[in-house]
Amino acid sequence: ARLLAEQGNQRTHFLLVGERHSQKQESIDFDQALDAAFEQPGLQGRLHRLGYREDIQFLMNEADLLVHPANQEPLGRVLLEAIASGLPIVATNAGGTEEIVRHKESALLVPPGNAGLLAEEMQRMLNDSGLSQTLAQAALQRSAEQFTSEQAAERLTAFWQSLTG
Repeated sequence: ARLLAEQGNQRTHFLLVGERHSQKQESIDFDQALDAAFEQPGLQGRLHRLGYREDIQFLMNEADLLVHPANQEPLGRVLLEAIASGLPIVATNAGGTEEIVRHKESALLVPPGNAGLLAEEMQRMLNDSGLSQTLAQAALQRSAEQFTSEQAAERLTAFWQSLTG
């Protein structure tokens, strides 16, 4: 957010949806640091903590971009929800993310912890509506081909069979 503001982007707002469930000190410290960061000049009032919401589809339909800067990502359900909404994605290539989207084919991906590149790719996606639409459509097509309920059932069955011999 700070890097976007430094690049002159003063219009972007950030919606943080969901709640922190961890009571680990590192999680609490992260939340406090995030709040402090958004108190800096140029960022005040641009972070909106929405907490738990049931109207995720509505929020995604109203958004311009999903940014998913995870350090770890075992499943990536939020990515699938964004894809179903036709929302372009900028994410880290952590964990299972690359099983869902491909860099420059269906999303823009960056290494975890690279805030500068994340900001660049966010700005790129926000500035290039053609790129945003192309990647969002490609992600939807890939999702329709790769993530059907039948395929999920087949994969799960194959997994269980591999465990039982």
